[in-house]
Amino acid sequence: MIGGNVTKREQLELTDILCRMISTDGKVELNERIWMNKMCKGNDKARELAGAMLCPDTMGEDVSYK
Repeated sequence: MIGGNVTKREQLELTDILCRMISTDGKVELNERIWMNKMCKGNDKARELAGAMLCPDTMGEDVSYK
């Protein structure tokens, strides 16, 4: 999955999780956060999408998924 493509379904699910993370009333389950982190760790496109939507404070400036 490293460097691979994100399917449309994965992209939509990732976008949903990210939007709920940045909203004031959004709740994200632990299993969703774990799935998101695994996606970002193993997929460049997912990491790019998450990085574009979240500020460095949320992702952690020193966090490296590689």
